[in-house]
Amino acid sequence: MARWWQRGSNADSAETRIGIDRQVREEQQGHFDALVQEGLERGLGSEQAQTEARRRFGDPQSYYRSGREVRLRRHRAMRRSESFSGLVHDARGGYRALRARPAFTAGAVLMLAIGIGVSTTLFSVVDAVLLRPLPLENPEQLYLIEDAPFSLRSGPARNADDVLDWHSHVAGTFEALAAYYPFAASVNVTGVGDAVRAGVTEVSPNFFTVLRPDMVLGRAFVAEETAANPHVAVLSERFWRREWHSDPEVLDREVSINGRPYQVVGIVPSRAQVPATPDIWVPMGYAIDDMLVRGARFFRVMGRLRPGVDAAAAASEVASFQSWLKSEFGDGTYGRSELGLLSLHDALVASVRAPIWLLFAATLLVLVVANANLANFMLARARWRQREYAVISAIGAGSRRLIQQAASESLLLALAGGAIGAALATWALSALRAAEHIALPRAETLGLDWRMLAFASLLAGISAVVTGMLPALAVIRPDLVSALRAGSTRELLGSDRSRPRDTLLVLQVGAALVLAAGAGLLVRSYSALQQVDAGYSRRTLTFAVTIDDHAYPNWVEVEQFVDRTVNELEALPGVSSAGAGNFLALADSITFGVGYSLEGAPESERFFATYLNVSPGYLSSMSLDLLQGRLLGTEDAAEAPLVGVVNEAFVAEHLAGRPAIGSRLISVGEDGPIEIIGVATNVLRHDLRDDPVPEMYRPMAQVNIRPKYFVMGVEGDPLALVPQVREAMRRVDPTMPVFDVRSMDQRVAGELAQPRLLAWLFSAFAFAGIGLAAFGLYATVTYWIAARTHEIGVRMAVGADAGRVLRLFLDRGVRRLVLGAAVGMAGYVVVARWVDETLLFGVAVDDAATLLSSAALMMAVALLAILAAAWRAARLDPVTALRAD
Repeated sequence: MARWWQRGSNADSAETRIGIDRQVREEQQGHFDALVQEGLERGLGSEQAQTEARRRFGDPQSYYRSGREVRLRRHRAMRRSESFSGLVHDARGGYRALRARPAFTAGAVLMLAIGIGVSTTLFSVVDAVLLRPLPLENPEQLYLIEDAPFSLRSGPARNADDVLDWHSHVAGTFEALAAYYPFAASVNVTGVGDAVRAGVTEVSPNFFTVLRPDMVLGRAFVAEETAANPHVAVLSERFWRREWHSDPEVLDREVSINGRPYQVVGIVPSRAQVPATPDIWVPMGYAIDDMLVRGARFFRVMGRLRPGVDAAAAASEVASFQSWLKSEFGDGTYGRSELGLLSLHDALVASVRAPIWLLFAATLLVLVVANANLANFMLARARWRQREYAVISAIGAGSRRLIQQAASESLLLALAGGAIGAALATWALSALRAAEHIALPRAETLGLDWRMLAFASLLAGISAVVTGMLPALAVIRPDLVSALRAGSTRELLGSDRSRPRDTLLVLQVGAALVLAAGAGLLVRSYSALQQVDAGYSRRTLTFAVTIDDHAYPNWVEVEQFVDRTVNELEALPGVSSAGAGNFLALADSITFGVGYSLEGAPESERFFATYLNVSPGYLSSMSLDLLQGRLLGTEDAAEAPLVGVVNEAFVAEHLAGRPAIGSRLISVGEDGPIEIIGVATNVLRHDLRDDPVPEMYRPMAQVNIRPKYFVMGVEGDPLALVPQVREAMRRVDPTMPVFDVRSMDQRVAGELAQPRLLAWLFSAFAFAGIGLAAFGLYATVTYWIAARTHEIGVRMAVGADAGRVLRLFLDRGVRRLVLGAAVGMAGYVVVARWVDETLLFGVAVDDAATLLSSAALMMAVALLAILAAAWRAARLDPVTALRAD
C-alpha cells in the first residue's frame, strides 16, 4: 500500500510540475512579446526591438525561477487548503455515519475505551513500579547482599560480626555497607498531639549516606549518632504529612518513642522507597552483645558499588568472602547460606514484578481481541457499502480519497475510545493510590503524566490503524463493473472473499483461549493455596502490644504483665487457652536464627535454626500437635534446666537417625546445653508457599525477650471476642494500646489476597476475551447469513430442510473455531515459556487438565454463539428469503 501511495504522490507531483513550468514559460513569453511590440511601436526595427526587449527583460532563467517558486507556493497553499477541507469533510461524513448507527458506535467506543483504559492503567503501573529508576543518586550502584533465594518476607540475613567483617573484605568493590532491620517495630509515639502508633526501624548511622535520598527537610544521621547516642530520629514524608500536617517546624522538635525522647532531624521523601519503609528511622550501633553471635541473623545489608565497578566484579568478591566465612567458621555456621547480589530496585519489586507483567500481558490480549472484533465489524460495513464506494469511484474519486473516507470512522472511534480510556485510567490509578490493601511499591507516583497520555495515544493510534486498515484495503480498488452490475447487496456480499475476516476471527479465538488457560491455572493455584494446612488453627485470635522498657523497665515486671494478661484472657468465655510470644506466623514479625551443635559434636557440625521464645500456653493456643515428649510448661522457669521444643523439620534435617527427646544442643551465648523435651508439627511462618524450616520454641522465662503477640485458642467465633479482649486489656493496663487484632483465618486471608486478586482479575479478562470472541463468531455467522439469504431461500425451495441449512453455517463456524483453538494452544505453548512459575502453586504451567478444560469452556461458549446465529438461518421463511435484497 505504501508503494502504491508513493506512486500516486509522485505522479501528482510530476503532473503539477509540468503544468506550473508551462504556465510560467507562457507568462514569461507573453511579457517578452509585449516589450518587443512596445519597441516596434516606437519605430525600432525588428532586431533592434528584440535586443531592447532582452535588455529590459533581464535574465530569463532568473525570471523563470522566481515565477515558478511563486506559483509552487501558491499551489502548495491551495493543496493544503483542499486537504484540510477534505479532512473536515471526511470527519463530518464519518461522524454522520457513526451517528446514524448509535448502538454500533456506543459499543465500539466502549469496547475500545475499556481495552485502552485497562491497558493504560497497567502500563502506568509497569512504568512507575518496574521501569523507572529509583529517585536516588546513581541508584544502579545500590545492591543488597543476600542469601539465595531472596525474599523480603524472610528473616534477616546477617549479624553484627558479619557486617564488621564485610567492611574489610569487600572494600575493593563497595564504597560502603549499611545495615538495617528488615521489619518495622510498632511503637507508641507522643509529642504530636494524641498518642499514635508508628512503625520504627533501626539502621546503621551511614544508612542514608549510602542510600543518598534528597531529603525533604533537614539531614540524615551522622557517624556519631549510634546506639550510644540514640536520641535522633528521621521521619518518613508520609508520616510527617499525616501527623504533623507538613509542618516545617517539626525539625529539632522532641518526640517520645516508647517513653524515650528523640529529636527529629530530617524528613525522607516517600518516593525514595528505601528498602525498609517504616514511619520513623532511628540509628543503631554494632556494639550489641547479644548480636555478636556467629550464625545468628539480625540484619540485612545494603552496599553502594564504587564508580566504575560492575555487578559481576562485586558478585565475585562477595563469593570470595562467602568462601572465607565457611573456611574460617565452618559449614555448620554458614553452610546453609549462599550469598548473592540483588539490585535494590529488583529487591523492592521482587514480589510484584511477575504479577504486574502477567496482568499487563492479559490487558494487551483483551485489547487485541477487542481490536480484532472491531476491525471485523468495520470490514463488514465496508463490504456492505462496496456499491456506494464503486459509485463514488466511478464519478472520479481516487483511491486515496476513498481510503480517507473509509478510515475517518475508525479514527473518530479510536479518538473517542482513547479519550475515555485515558479518563478511566486516571480514575483507576487514583483508586490504586488510595487502596491500602494493595501493597504496590512507589504507589504514590501513580497518576496522570505524559507517559500515560503518550501510551494511551499510541494505543488509540494502533486501534485506528488496525480497525481502519482492512476496510481501507477493501475499498482501494473496487470492482466497478461487478459492483455496479450487482442487482442487490446480497450478490456483492455473496462474492465476498472472507479471508481477512476469518483471520481476525481465528486471532480472536486464539487470544481468548490463551486468556482462559491462564485464568484456569491461576484459579487452580489459588484453590490449592486455600487448601494448604499451615499447621495452626485458623480460629485462633491474636493481637499485638508494645511492652516498652519505660513502663516495664525490668524482666520481673514484664513477666508479671504477661501472667496477668494470660489469666484475664483465659477467664473470657469460649477461650480454652492463651499465651504470648515474640513471633507470630503470617505477621510482620522477625524470626531470628541461631547456630546450634549437638553436645559433644565438633564445631564444624554447627547448624542453623530459627528460634522463638513463647510462654506456656502459646503452642496449645495455636493448636500445634505434639508428636513426641511434652510442651513447654510453668515448670520451665528461669532457674530450671534449659529446654526447648523443636518442629518436625528440625528433627528431619538436623537429628536424622538420632532420638529427638533428650538430645542436648549447644548454642553460643547460652549458659548451658538446651535439652529437647518435645517435637511439634511444622508451621508455615512467612508464606503459605514456603516449605517448613527448622525451628525451636524456647521458654520466655529462659530467654528474656519481650513478647509482642498474644494468642488465644477459641471454641466459637474468634472475632466475637474482640470487644471483651479489649476490655480485659484495659483491666490489665489501661495505658497499653492493643493493635493488629485479627484471627489467624484473617491472616491467612491476607496472605491469599494477592493470588485471589490475580486470579479474579485474570478471570475477568478471560471472560471478557471469551465474550468478545463469542460475539465476534455470532456476528460473523450473522453476516454470512445476510450475504447468502437468497441462496438459503433457493436451497429451501428445492427441498433442503432446516437441519441442512443449520449444518451449512454450523460447519463453517466450527471450522474457524477449531482453527482458532489450535492457534491459541500453540500461542500458549510459546507464551508459557516466559511465565514465572512462582505465581503458581500446586499446578504446573503446562498442566494438561487445566489447558483442556479451559479450551473446552472457550469452545462451548463459542459454539453456543455459533448455534444461536445459525439457528436464525434454519428458521428463515423460504418466500421471505427469496425476496431478500
